[in-house]
Amino acid sequence: MARGVYAKNTSVSVDRSKAEIERTLKRYGASAFQSGQNMEEGLAWLQFKIESAIVQIPMPMPKLEEFEFSRARRRRRREIQQQEYEKATRQRWRALNLLVKAKLESVDQGISTIEKEFLGDLLLPSGQTIAQALAPQIDAAFKEGKMPKLLLPGV
Repeated sequence: MARGVYAKNTSVSVDRSKAEIERTLKRYGASAFQSGQNMEEGLAWLQFKIESAIVQIPMPMPKLEEFEFSRARRRRRREIQQQEYEKATRQRWRALNLLVKAKLESVDQGISTIEKEFLGDLLLPSGQTIAQALAPQIDAAFKEGKMPKLLLPGV
């Protein structure tokens, strides 16, 4: 997948983006907020409670080794590699900020609902999101060309 250009050269820190997301969540009625990152798995997440829903948005993070080489396939110095990694990390958090704002604004305007906007990110009692729990069944449905029983209405 091609790298996006939104906020590609942002200087806005990750902490500032997180603070902005938290202000947005509060403004739209979220009652709790947290974020975290698992460096080993290369995954960050945003979790919040809004209305009766607990939403957890996982976000794949760039890995430092992805920036070892320039586009010209030249090995970068370690400090340049680190700068490019940090730049990509800032870009991800800006994009997440935009996503959250857009979804919550669409709910506020009556265009959508919390459930529609965050369906895949709703947290189940198992600790998985709906998307994580259903992904294997959805993949199988596309491969086999038939609906699995769990996804059939009324079953």
